[in-house]
Order: sequence, then C-alpha cells, then structure tokens
Amino acid sequence: MERIIIPAVLILGLILAALLTKWANWYAWGQNREKREQMEKRMKERAAMRKEGQPGEKKKDG
Repeated sequence: MERIIIPAVLILGLILAALLTKWANWYAWGQNREKREQMEKRMKERAAMRKEGQPGEKKKDG
C-alpha cells in the first residue's frame, strides 16, 4: 500500500504546485496590466496638460 500512496502524493503535490503557480502568474499579470494602464492614463493626462499649458501660466503673444 505504501508503494502506491507515496508516489501518488508526490504526483498530486506536483500538480497542485503547477496549478498554484499558474494561478499566481495569472493574478500577477492582471495586477501588472492594471498598473500599466493607470500609468499610461496618467502619462496621457500629463501630456495634455503640457500641451494646454500649466494653470496660471500667462501665454505670450508673439
């Protein structure tokens, strides 16, 4: 009986570890994508502010 249980537990442990790793990678990828999207949004907002000029800044006629 021991000859069957030990290998079965090891194999199930490997499968469980693979599934947990896959889940962790999926979760981390989603978190990184969300952070990247927020960063891109902030960069676009900053670029738009630079184009319009800073608030309180006088525009020069030239």
